[in-house]
Amino acid sequence: MLSRKFQDETIKIEVDMPSISDDDDNDDDDDAKDADVSSIPLVVSITRGSGQYMEFCITAFHDEISIDSLSIKNLENSDELAYEGPDFK
Repeated sequence: MLSRKFQDETIKIEVDMPSISDDDDNDDDDDAKDADVSSIPLVVSITRGSGQYMEFCITAFHDEISIDSLSIKNLENSDELAYEGPDFK
């Protein structure tokens, strides 16, 4: 986990490395394997002192970063306010 203070915010980034297998039995399937392992899932949390924080679920590809979901959560309980706006592009 990476963590940094910026002004009055705490930003935390959790990186989940995908498992990569060393199976080279089928060379025709290399493109499909590359597509599976060429992304890295991330969770970014931005906290201010109010007890609420924003959580972004992100997928990083070699040429772009995609925001998959955005939630507003409370530190004290598990209530979650999901983003109900238009799709991210």
